[in-house]
Amino acid sequence: MAPPARPADGRGGAAILRRYDQWTIRLEADAVIRGQGMDPAAVRERSPRIVAAAEAAIGQGRALLEPLVLARELAITAHEADRVVLEAGELPCGPDIAARLAPADRLIVVGATVGQTLDDHAIDSFSQDPMLALALHGVGSAAVEDLAEQACRHFRLEGRGDHRGCAILCWPGSAQWPNNLAQQQIFALLDPDGEAGDVIELTTSRLIRPAKSLSFLVGLTAEPVSDAEACDTCGLIPVCNFSGC
Repeated sequence: MAPPARPADGRGGAAILRRYDQWTIRLEADAVIRGQGMDPAAVRERSPRIVAAAEAAIGQGRALLEPLVLARELAITAHEADRVVLEAGELPCGPDIAARLAPADRLIVVGATVGQTLDDHAIDSFSQDPMLALALHGVGSAAVEDLAEQACRHFRLEGRGDHRGCAILCWPGSAQWPNNLAQQQIFALLDPDGEAGDVIELTTSRLIRPAKSLSFLVGLTAEPVSDAEACDTCGLIPVCNFSGC
């Protein structure tokens, strides 16, 4: 897949919200089984029906995916002990995440979703075939994880064009950055005016909608960053084929 082009005015002032929708999602049965919270090796040994349901769900679910990545790239103007100061506002992320981002001079705020259609289809399917419905939910989980991994790779490669080729990932829900605070802070930067509410939003209960969506930060730096430092809070570590610089 050719990387989407960056808008020409993405550097001036408060950066525009960019939308990327040209993605090819990679799906396999083991990822769908993991997306249901199960160990693929154990399932393959004990329950071929679950494996068959995962394969059937891939066949049904692939056409229902609506992968979209939203991103806003902001210059970092200062680093403080418990926050990162940006060209448009600040990120009061606490000392751990602030220290992680200390080498970065740009921050990409990312929201990734595979849309609502698949989730609706899974809910509608439950009364007829609960096993298939659960597998369809697994397809959504696997798909959004693959989408987020591809987005990380894209922004890392995009940064290389600006000689900022190292990516520092900051993932909500880590011990260093509790989910109830992190999601609110990310969406305050990603979509402060609610212009993306038609495709992804943070609800009043601080849950992302659609359900099969993820948000995270990518700090870009020209300084060398080890794989361990770049990715150690990332929620995709168990399934990711990309790491560090």
